[in-house]
Amino acid sequence: MSSVGDREILTQQRVIQFFEDALDYTYLGCWKDRDGNSNIEDELLSNWLKDQGHSDKIIGKVLHEVGKAKALGAGARRSTTPTARCTDCYGTG
Repeated sequence: MSSVGDREILTQQRVIQFFEDALDYTYLGCWKDRDGNSNIEDELLSNWLKDQGHSDKIIGKVLHEVGKAKALGAGARRSTTPTARCTDCYGTG
């Protein structure tokens, strides 16, 4: 691997560590090959909103808006430009 790729992986590992330590995020692991992978997981978002005290009605509205945004984003991903690939998912979890 090139030194640029090595530096990128180290940076990604530091970002994940920051999110876990400073922001109390939970790293769910590498899902790059997971069926149904999405930037926003509806079930996790719904559960988090419920834990924050939001009503089912509000949660439904949020999920609806997220779904619309996902649909718009799906069209934008149709690119012939190669994308970066994760190497062993940044060497973490």
